[in-house]
Amino acid sequence: MDEDKFMTQFLPIDPCSNALFDFAKDGVLLCKLINIDVPGTIDERAINTKQDLNPWEINENYTVSLNSATTHTCMSDLTSSLQKNWPTVACPSGDEIQFWTHEWEKHGTCYGSSLKQYDYF
Repeated sequence: MDEDKFMTQFLPIDPCSNALFDFAKDGVLLCKLINIDVPGTIDERAINTKQDLNPWEINENYTVSLNSATTHTCMSDLTSSLQKNWPTVACPSGDEIQFWTHEWEKHGTCYGSSLKQYDYF
């Protein structure tokens, strides 16, 4: 992040304050972190970075970051695995997310905090 001109104005972040939460509230940090992990995932021109963002622009940043996160490697690996190993044959609506959510909430949570969703599926 040290090389990003926009981000340098906020660094370093004091871990003993609420600065991180204030910094993350407009979605820019999420977009930048995704690009650090997988460079080029989000086109920098799509990130709203002006000083005072309106609610629509903030929502756009969140939407871009969430959409990009779902195409992220571990998420797409998990989705591929779920589609292969957890088909929704018994789910009348054909809604994969609803089916997988039900399976996790009904059965996966029985393992307590020792098992994470990624490990369960």
